[in-house]
Amino acid sequence: MHTSLSDAVAGNAWSVAGVVRDLELILDDEGRPLSERRAPSVVKVGVPMVLKACPYPDERKGVEMNVSALAQITRYLDPVLAEIAGFRQASAIEPPRWEHVLAAILDQLAGPATFLLQKRDTKGPVPALRSVGHKLAAGFYGVVRGLLELDACGQGRPVTVSGLMGFVTERKFLVGASEACAGPRNMIENATAVLIDGQYESTTKIDRLRIQVAQTLAQQVALGLAWELFDRQQATLLVLREIGRENLHPRNFYVEQILDKHVAALSDDGDMSIDYAVLVDEEELQLRAMLGSDIVRDSPLQDEVMRLCELCAHDEGGIRMSQSQFHVVLARRAMHCLRVYQVLLSALVRKERALRALLGYDPNVPVKFETTVLPHSKTFKIVEAILGHRVECEPMLDPTVTVRNHRRSLEFPVSLHANT
Repeated sequence: MHTSLSDAVAGNAWSVAGVVRDLELILDDEGRPLSERRAPSVVKVGVPMVLKACPYPDERKGVEMNVSALAQITRYLDPVLAEIAGFRQASAIEPPRWEHVLAAILDQLAGPATFLLQKRDTKGPVPALRSVGHKLAAGFYGVVRGLLELDACGQGRPVTVSGLMGFVTERKFLVGASEACAGPRNMIENATAVLIDGQYESTTKIDRLRIQVAQTLAQQVALGLAWELFDRQQATLLVLREIGRENLHPRNFYVEQILDKHVAALSDDGDMSIDYAVLVDEEELQLRAMLGSDIVRDSPLQDEVMRLCELCAHDEGGIRMSQSQFHVVLARRAMHCLRVYQVLLSALVRKERALRALLGYDPNVPVKFETTVLPHSKTFKIVEAILGHRVECEPMLDPTVTVRNHRRSLEFPVSLHANT
């Protein structure tokens, strides 16, 4: 099994968040796969997967739902909610915010992974309680991440059951690509209430280490969201405002299709104010300041901008710019993003090292982040296509960005941040 889990035990590059997501082959002690119908066929052999048309009078009506998974979730729902209540009460900060709810969700979502990591076990099974908590949390994860994004963009919803359920209805979260959420609406609302206020008829004591793991994972996810918002805004400013799609000329139809796909995914919201304090904790004040700043136009950045301008002049990319005056425009925006990216990676690695220490793993093993924590950059893809050079940067405390192709290689060390 080549997964982040086996990489962790073998001492290869991995991340805790990667292990949380990479559990498709794991079963619980009742024989059900954690990923249910998304699991590979090999682990679904002999597992009941009963699908029925959803009877609920909402947008799910008539869509297939997995009633076998619902039966197991119903049996373990009380102890899972007791754990959520215990987590929320032990980590209570008033008033509740969506980042607090996210930490409680990640505690359950990470349950199987932390169980296996602490046992140094790559195969499982995991307790059914951990499995059910994981499945319940998986349904909430995208919803609460979306609510956290709205908070950062100044469009926040109230941290209430109605606030979450209204968002769920608006974005149609209850209907997936292949099946509908099987949970009755009152079950979802009850679980939401516990996630928000931590009130339940009984609670389970949650140890401090478990709380620290979940909170640190939540900080990583929030940093990844901050990068996603920043990167989308930078790509918008670069392509739609500073250069303009009409001044970008792909050299062939394939590149043109890719560029137009990227442009279609952008919206002209470059002026949108993003409150990075919602997403970036106080330990990362330098990153928070850089995310919220405009391009640095004076030294020590000028020399680095000129180095990137020289790459533009080689005209080796799949996209040609119509005027040489755009070289410096591209270089400034790209250099700003590279600087932020370096500081972001350093912050993520510090948190990853903290997670490994909590779980008893070597913090010095290389890190390999997946897209939940480190979304792919739209800006870098466009910059790479114009320059004809790849952007490479390995996650480490002092990361160096390398911009290279088969002819040349330029390095931009993290020491650039010293005067920021």
